[in-house]
Amino acid sequence: MASWPAPADARGGLAPLPWAGRDRILPRPSLAPVPPNQRWGRSRKQSVRKAKYAAAMAGGFLALGLAKRIINSLPVVNLVTRPVLDLFPTILFGPALGAAALYGYEKQGDPLAAREVVQEKALALRREFDTVARDVSAELAVQKKALSRQLERHQDVIDSTARVAMRSVQEMEQTVVPALERGYRNIETHAQRTLND
Repeated sequence: MASWPAPADARGGLAPLPWAGRDRILPRPSLAPVPPNQRWGRSRKQSVRKAKYAAAMAGGFLALGLAKRIINSLPVVNLVTRPVLDLFPTILFGPALGAAALYGYEKQGDPLAAREVVQEKALALRREFDTVARDVSAELAVQKKALSRQLERHQDVIDSTARVAMRSVQEMEQTVVPALERGYRNIETHAQRTLND
């Protein structure tokens, strides 16, 4: 198989390429060798911790799946628990349960310690929600007062418009309805004359 011909210089070697002299102009940075345990920015301790969490998440997935199967296999209990357990997908809650148990075990030596942390966060979130709800309800009360004041200011316009509308309807009853009745009678008499002729 033939290759592309390379340009040769006068001495018979390869001709230097235009960018070949850059190495001499710009020095290459010298990098210190990185130990194998820190090549990707993590130490062995971090890798072991991540492996523990991965195993805990897989264990939580398996444990929750097994627990759901056991509970759903009970004949009478199945009727009540299946709809409730279906609200908790194993693929989402299993790994979360496993990671929470490992977190609690690491922090306080108790797998259920994560529950306390979650309860604290839930309480903080509830207080925040209550504060926001209070602020929004106060703002809504102010808006309601402003709207009621506007309605009071425009109440006389609304009342006068209603009176004008009522007068218009009464005038229509007095003028349009008799005119329609006269027109209907004229058409009826004309039709009878035409039929009699």
